[in-house]
Amino acid sequence: MISFRKTFELIERMGISGYYLVKSPKNPYRIGKATYQNMLDNKPVNTETIEKLCKILNCQPGDLMECIPDEK
Repeated sequence: MISFRKTFELIERMGISGYYLVKSPKNPYRIGKATYQNMLDNKPVNTETIEKLCKILNCQPGDLMECIPDEK
């Protein structure tokens, strides 16, 4: 499973709100509300979203997500 825990930890450290990511007119790389919810639920998002987040947070994809092995 891909986990976006690292994304939300980074967002918190940077003091960025969910509102900023989804709705703020000051953010030229806004992501959709449904996409944000998918990330909260660790559901798939597309690479365009990953690119936007990298631009917003000035980071690399590996800073946003990690692969957690499935339990057997």
